[in-house]
Amino acid sequence: MLNSYSIKGDVLRPLSNFLSRVFLLMLIAAASGCSIRFHVIVSSTTPTAGSPTAASVDLEQGIEMIDYGLSTDSGSPTFIRSSLTNFDTTWFDGTVTYTFEIVAKNTDGVNRNVELRARNIATINNNCAGSTAAGSAVAGGAITVPTGTASLTRISSTFTPVAGNMSYFLFLPATTGIGDMQIASARIIIKQVGATKTHIYVPLTSSTDGVYTHLQPSAYDDLTTSAVFTQGTPINYGRWKKEVSKFATIATTNGFVLDTVITTLNPAQTVSSELFDVTTGLPVASTLSSFTGTAAIQLCNKIFESTDANFIDDDEFELKLKVTGGVTGELYKGGLWISLTNLSKFMTYHRLGKAAPAFNSNTISVYDRRVINTSSFLTPTFYYECLGSASATGMAFWIGDYGVNDSGVIGLSAVTNSNVSFAVGAKNRLRTSASLNLTDGDRYSSVAVQSGAGSVDLTGCYLIIQSN
Repeated sequence: MLNSYSIKGDVLRPLSNFLSRVFLLMLIAAASGCSIRFHVIVSSTTPTAGSPTAASVDLEQGIEMIDYGLSTDSGSPTFIRSSLTNFDTTWFDGTVTYTFEIVAKNTDGVNRNVELRARNIATINNNCAGSTAAGSAVAGGAITVPTGTASLTRISSTFTPVAGNMSYFLFLPATTGIGDMQIASARIIIKQVGATKTHIYVPLTSSTDGVYTHLQPSAYDDLTTSAVFTQGTPINYGRWKKEVSKFATIATTNGFVLDTVITTLNPAQTVSSELFDVTTGLPVASTLSSFTGTAAIQLCNKIFESTDANFIDDDEFELKLKVTGGVTGELYKGGLWISLTNLSKFMTYHRLGKAAPAFNSNTISVYDRRVINTSSFLTPTFYYECLGSASATGMAFWIGDYGVNDSGVIGLSAVTNSNVSFAVGAKNRLRTSASLNLTDGDRYSSVAVQSGAGSVDLTGCYLIIQSN
């Protein structure tokens, strides 16, 4: 007897489900002494991103809000314009959790709050914008730093962002004395479960760890009077290597957004920032941000594409700054957003230590302590990367593991095989070759070890998490 069966299946349905149905029918046929013929009909419908049958991944990343350490003023609360950070909640799908995290201490006689605030001051559409207004409070965005917090301590709070495109910034309280509270780092952490799209943030600037100011105009990474693009303080400029093969899939429209926070001290003059290819020295097309007519700190963003001129795969890229009229232009921070759709692989960048000029001592970077939740990624591999230049050999850097301690250095241990050492020479980027073993939920930062007379001009160190 000849029986016919039809089996219908989606092209993305797990193969195991299909084969199990075939096997069941074969058993039935064998038991009844029948021969069997299959007609396999494959659906031509392709699931869309966000549908139950679309592929999805899990990830977590941190968006750095400040480079320069901040301290409080005794006069009045301070809106930190240099911390302006722009993103759109529609960039992220799946189950999304937002966390505000700081590393801070408080020697004032009372508890003090560091607030995350929001204001719709900049549309992500090739413009610059700023504001002197205090903005609005963000639900869950206030972190209390208890009185008596004498050591830098990591503290966090989950919050609910304002839907859509908003600019976020820090709002610091007035304290009894100048500098009674210090904030070494601040970031927004975005966790996605079941994501099919995201924007990855890459920090492009840095500033010296352990230095603080209560004078907001002084919290810059670089300043220049040059009328041609330059880096007044090269150590504070990071470099990012474009590795297209590590991301899938980079959006073909609005694939990249370059953010810079800049100002000029003379509103009659023009301040500009732009992204440059380190190898060719040429600017990347469509990345020039400029403004004239105000001395206020502005958040600028420029949309550009992976195919734009001078944006060459496997090259490294860095920011530069210029200003007209011989006045001073200032850069407060810079970062790059990478838009990914049909998400399947990516890299995230987690800062573990900022800049350190002429670094020549054993140092623990308690300023940038952060939690690494390895369980937030489906198939992660971990690498340690540092950027700097050495005048002589003798300095090495590795990742320090603090266990679950949010302050102090008790129990600190080195992550095995995380060591990187700079050879004598120009500024270069070093990354460990083998994946590192990290403990889920532990706190990490960079540690420097001196073994000779050498010194390093360090731009910064990062944990790179790659997921395929």
